[in-house]
Amino acid sequence: MIKFNKITRFNLSLALLLVVMLLTACGQAPKTDEESVALIQQYYQAQQSGELGAAAAMYPAEARMQWHAFLEQGVSDRGAVKQYVIESIEPNTVYSGKFYLATVRVTTGNGRESIEMVTALRKLSEDQTYIVSHKIKMLR
Repeated sequence: MIKFNKITRFNLSLALLLVVMLLTACGQAPKTDEESVALIQQYYQAQQSGELGAAAAMYPAEARMQWHAFLEQGVSDRGAVKQYVIESIEPNTVYSGKFYLATVRVTTGNGRESIEMVTALRKLSEDQTYIVSHKIKMLR
């Protein structure tokens, strides 16, 4: 039987605790990533079905009216979303949480196309992801 002194036992306990914490943190990331990707998907589904209020509700409460007006202006300028393809989603970790930068190709009912950048943020201080920005670039 191997005998350990108090310092060695403390170091082993600390190392074991650290490993458990790291494994737990690794297990959480995919779930939050999947939830954030699903939010971006739901954001475009709401626009596709003409539910701009539901899409605007995915923004933080203090910004919803502004973004609802933006979405209405988008329909006026580019047309309603007929189809969309999420081409990529890039995660970016910052001190306040994790950003998800999505590139989305949109086709409208009148045949126009746009490339759109949507940013979602999962704040560390809250257990929720919000859409925080949306930029539209017309292609044709």
